[in-house]
Amino acid sequence: MQLWIAEKPSVAKAICAELGIVKKGAGFNECKGGNTVTWCFGHLLEQAGPDAYTPDDVPVTKKGGKIWRMQDLPIFPSVWKLNVKPDRGVKTQLRTIKTLLTKADSIVNCGDPDREGQLLVDEILEFYKCRKPVSRFWVSAQDPASIKKGLKSLKPNSQFQGMKLAALGRSRADWLLGMNLTRALTLTHGAKERKLIAVGRVQTPTLALVAERDRTIKNFKAVPYFVIKAEVSGGRGSFTALWKPSDQQEGLDSEGRLVNSAVAKSLSDKLKPTKTAVIRTTETVAKKLAQPRAFSLADIQLEASNKYGFSAQETLDTCQSLYEIHKAASYPRSDCQYLPESQFNDAPKVLAAIAKT
Repeated sequence: MQLWIAEKPSVAKAICAELGIVKKGAGFNECKGGNTVTWCFGHLLEQAGPDAYTPDDVPVTKKGGKIWRMQDLPIFPSVWKLNVKPDRGVKTQLRTIKTLLTKADSIVNCGDPDREGQLLVDEILEFYKCRKPVSRFWVSAQDPASIKKGLKSLKPNSQFQGMKLAALGRSRADWLLGMNLTRALTLTHGAKERKLIAVGRVQTPTLALVAERDRTIKNFKAVPYFVIKAEVSGGRGSFTALWKPSDQQEGLDSEGRLVNSAVAKSLSDKLKPTKTAVIRTTETVAKKLAQPRAFSLADIQLEASNKYGFSAQETLDTCQSLYEIHKAASYPRSDCQYLPESQFNDAPKVLAAIAKT
């Protein structure tokens, strides 16, 4: 039996539609050709907390967790541990997957086409010490044509270990930074007020950017400056010329703006009587505008915010719906702005479908 493990039920449903369901079970579907399809709900496993790595003699709080102590920091796990997420549905699904793994002859990793999708299934296989042959199902869209191509072009899962390690490195780096610095700063600066000082790889620098921008706006002081323009017209048309100060010009601030009103008036009075000008050099530059690439998630979120006022989450939910339910978009949770080469031959059919609707 070949066991297909999808990242989420919607992917499993799309795979089952092409394989052909024979019998539905609790948390899995039996399909034609000796195939069984099961699924996850995103990550079913999570990193163990710091309590799993601190000494057993650390005093425990009323809530059952170990107290935070500076002497236990920094915490660097020598062997990383994973726990099943504390959710009844997750626990039930993991038991189903474990049972199916014992019956399977081979496994297919059907995680989403990114680093987290790769890790999500691989970590389950490692958690249950599965040593059976594993293939990788990789598609960037859930339309029938893409699914069929993916089913026919399975690759060895070992080819994607770099992606798994990248996701694992990100996860563990987040843990090391967040857990250690949150505890260190809370114990040193938040203990008296009993205040948690949370630190995160993404949230902390982002918060710093927002705080710095807010401080700049709060302390901003408007400084008036002067711009000298001249309307120039000749045989071939007209244009507006801007006065550009020399390096030795008086009355400029540190940013090269003319802020001295007396100097500005003197220059204006000096230039006003001038009736003629000489164009000393001109330059014509040919430029090319490349065709627009497919949206990355960040770009489409910015575009939707500017045009329609959508929040980032609203845009993501919409893109996810177009990908999973309507099969009208490629995988949205990616910064990649290129479609896979395997879809190139489908372009005429896609364009024809768009033209009809």
